[in-house]
Amino acid sequence: MVHFNLTKYFTAALLMLAMLFVLWDRPAAAAPSGPDRMSASVSEATYSSSTKLQSISTSPSLSLPFSPSQTRYSVEVPFSTDRITFWATAADSQARITVNGNRMSIDGYQVSLSVGSNTIVLDVEAPNSQPTRYTIQITRLDGSSDDALGSLSFSSGRLYPSFQPDTTEYTLYVDYPIQYIYTTAYVRDTGKATLQVNGKSFPDGTTIVNKKPMETGQTSLVISVTAQNGNIQPYYITIKRAGPTSTTVPSGSSGSFDIQPIAKANTDRLVEPFGIKKVQIELALSPYKSAIQAKGSEAVTVDGTANQLRPLLEIKVLPELWKAAGDYGKTLLVQTNELDIALKPNVLPQTAEDAAVVLTVKPADLTLRSEWNVKPTSTSRDIAAFELSLESVGKDTARWNRPITAAFKLNPHSIRQASKLGAYRYDEASRSWTFLGGELKTGNRFEFRTDAMGLFGVFEEDQAYLDIRGHWAEPIIAIMTTKKIAGGVGEGRFSPDEPITRAEFVSMLSRAMDLQQSAAVSFPDVPGDAWYRYDLAKALSAGLIEGSDSGSFLPQATITREQMAVMIMRAYSLKMSIRQQDILFPAGAKFTDEDTIAAWAYRSIRLSDAVGLMNGSPDGAFHAQATATRAEALVVLYRLLNKTMPS
Repeated sequence: MVHFNLTKYFTAALLMLAMLFVLWDRPAAAAPSGPDRMSASVSEATYSSSTKLQSISTSPSLSLPFSPSQTRYSVEVPFSTDRITFWATAADSQARITVNGNRMSIDGYQVSLSVGSNTIVLDVEAPNSQPTRYTIQITRLDGSSDDALGSLSFSSGRLYPSFQPDTTEYTLYVDYPIQYIYTTAYVRDTGKATLQVNGKSFPDGTTIVNKKPMETGQTSLVISVTAQNGNIQPYYITIKRAGPTSTTVPSGSSGSFDIQPIAKANTDRLVEPFGIKKVQIELALSPYKSAIQAKGSEAVTVDGTANQLRPLLEIKVLPELWKAAGDYGKTLLVQTNELDIALKPNVLPQTAEDAAVVLTVKPADLTLRSEWNVKPTSTSRDIAAFELSLESVGKDTARWNRPITAAFKLNPHSIRQASKLGAYRYDEASRSWTFLGGELKTGNRFEFRTDAMGLFGVFEEDQAYLDIRGHWAEPIIAIMTTKKIAGGVGEGRFSPDEPITRAEFVSMLSRAMDLQQSAAVSFPDVPGDAWYRYDLAKALSAGLIEGSDSGSFLPQATITREQMAVMIMRAYSLKMSIRQQDILFPAGAKFTDEDTIAAWAYRSIRLSDAVGLMNGSPDGAFHAQATATRAEALVVLYRLLNKTMPS
């Protein structure tokens, strides 16, 4: 029974295998309808995907949101992008890719771009497939048309007219002793426009110098700016060098200004053991003798520039020049590559024969010492830094007047806001920076005064007070606090609308006037360790303040407007070198409350209004006995700082 069933099942299995073999070996028929039609449709989709791109990459990179199914793109590129290299891969590794009809290789394919619209066509072809075309529309933007200079400065001479980017013709008047002129130019469109001097290309901000000493007469210098779009704007500078005496400069031309980059090495260069470049310069009397002996001038410009970029300078003023300057009472304005410094020699005894000075100027890197890099908390960044030293050499001792005035030549592109710059000197004893003040002058020269030599830096102030935002005096408070004429009251506050005390105002006034001399303070209510005592002593020496009828100063009393008017007019007289009685007194009454003004303050109040230092309120009154606020006091001092003698 069991044997019979196994035989049956075995026979059935053989029959099934035979049928499968027949079906497996049967050739395919023509495409019928039904399920086989769906299979053909899938095959077509597969062929189509083989001509799709899998990826696109470019150099420089384009902002393309690539998708294999998206075949049209558009993108903008800056003018600086004048060519693009494409790389692409297809979904089918056997597919052929062309760019604008040219076969793409493994190294990609580079396409040059014209200004305006550029059409890039990528075709993908594969056997037995319809090709796929990708179109990329690239618009290359037009270049900048700014072909102006942003800054132009010279180491010596008087430029007329003063530099303005839109003025293209100038005359530079140079005194006879000056033989070399260092010219520095910056384009206005940094990074896009290019600079040429007398037809030669130079990097932006390059300082160039004439190769040979200038002769008396006239030479020409042409500085051109080429804009990104190809526009060219030349600037013409006529350089007129005076003769050995005060004669008219000849009108004829002595040729073109032959220039070279200041970085070019010269025979003066010395290499010290540590690889520091040092240039030694000696200043003799002969080139400057006529200027020293000339009447009518207080200063003589001497050339201490070097034929290198940012070197360590060692400038020796020889005994004959130093003694002559002292004898004739002349200040020597020493001009170097990076800064100017004014030295006024004291008169030497007649027996002195060998007294000279050596000025050393060294660019400083504040990152070399960690303590140098700890800048004042009110500053945000450093603009320039130098080490200065001045020493007497020789058998006799040379001395000079103090304070000394120096001026750093700043890169104009580093200046964001001139009113926020301040000079500091590093004090080695306290390991901290001491504020010196200073002001930005013409030619991007930041000028300051110092009583001592050492390490100096120009920093950008960034002190922000939370309670002056939106205040009517905010801009002036920012300027005056940058100059350290006033400071905050703590916790990030300035308290602009708080009354100001007599001690606070006198301290601000003394700093605003940059007073130097001090007198003994004998007021019984001024402690010996009072924070304002030093400023008070200087204001007292200058005659700006007096005590009360009781002989006290009343430092903590709030100052009244009439008291402030008296002090500010005394300061105005000192600044303008004019006596108050010589100032024209305005006729008639001005304020509706003049009968309340104290007799001792009446003239000062009327004059302070006449010269534009103080004025009344909208109701026509002056309010002489009212107290002044900290903001009002700073505004008055700001007006005083900006007063100049009328021409």
